[in-house]
Amino acid sequence: MGRSMLRNIGPGSAAAAVTSNNIGSMYKAMGDYDQALEYTMKSLTIGIFALGGDNNPEMANTYMYNDMGSLYHDKEDLEKALEYYTKSLNIRLNTLGMNHPDVAISYHNIAGVHKDREDYEEAIDYYMKAISIDISTLGENHHALATSYNNIGGVYNSMRDYEDNPQTTSSYNEISRVLMRKGDYEKALENFSKLLAVELKTLGENHPDVAGSYNNIGMVYHAMGDYDKSLEYFDKLLSNKRHTFGENHRDVALAYHNIGAVYKAKKDYDKAVEYYSKAVAIELIALGEKHPDVTVSYDKIAMVYKTKEDYDKALEYYTKSLELKTKHLDVKHPALAKGYDNIGRLYFAMGDMDRAHEFNFYSQCPAVGRLKSTIDDDESDEEDN
Repeated sequence: MGRSMLRNIGPGSAAAAVTSNNIGSMYKAMGDYDQALEYTMKSLTIGIFALGGDNNPEMANTYMYNDMGSLYHDKEDLEKALEYYTKSLNIRLNTLGMNHPDVAISYHNIAGVHKDREDYEEAIDYYMKAISIDISTLGENHHALATSYNNIGGVYNSMRDYEDNPQTTSSYNEISRVLMRKGDYEKALENFSKLLAVELKTLGENHPDVAGSYNNIGMVYHAMGDYDKSLEYFDKLLSNKRHTFGENHRDVALAYHNIGAVYKAKKDYDKAVEYYSKAVAIELIALGEKHPDVTVSYDKIAMVYKTKEDYDKALEYYTKSLELKTKHLDVKHPALAKGYDNIGRLYFAMGDMDRAHEFNFYSQCPAVGRLKSTIDDDESDEEDN
């Protein structure tokens, strides 16, 4: 097909280069990347001198290099894709300057390759370079910026770098974790605030994406130790989730968890227990006692009471958690061992070494602890009878 189209065109002409490139695009659309590469390479080799009215041969080549990079990216040959995208970028920087939309496109393309290589830090850097250009050329409220910020969200979503911080499970939480790990709180706050402004203007305050931004900003303030500002945004998150889902939904419970975590950090332990308790009440209704969120909530309440040195209440909630784990988890599940360990450590803090060693043993041999629990329950039932 392609050779017949080129037969009557001069082999070294600009028309031949354009035709070769068009044929390459056709093969790409058909999914035949090898043929697409062949014709795109022909176009590049010819060295087109006129493209869209631009008589700069280097500018002609940058489009060919970009097409080659795109084809290699589609073929998942990431090293080659990066090589050609970088060639295109260098020409654009030399001929167009650092603040041109085509340079932003090159940065986006290179970021995408780094993301697929799982080189996430580099991907973030290139996406941020692209966004900087987009802001200066398109303005801060252009809808394309929301897409750019979402691309960054996709990078962090790929990282799956979970930690024990107050958060929900949206992809933007990955962004906050990595930026906080880098200690770049101000940059995180700046980026999320810009994204929130665009979302509020284009989506409205009750959109789920806005909730994600409230959550992220609350998390950054929490990491910075600005607890009042963190609470301000987590309260906005809570209002958004209530409006969307009503009261008895898991996302509302997660918002209560976030607020509880901030009050715990503020050492306002009564408030922390209040919000964790609201969360677990919803979880029991919405998820049922078998769901792991319930035991996590009981453990959080227990930890607050332990911090307060209210050991009796801490034991009460650790025991509630362990009873559910014993009832619903396999004996080899690590959460069951952790349940015994929590109580063992609590007894250690209480100075009850015998019980501490007992539960420490059960944490290493959960099957024994479960058996003893069953025997104790049977003996209690006999006494009741």
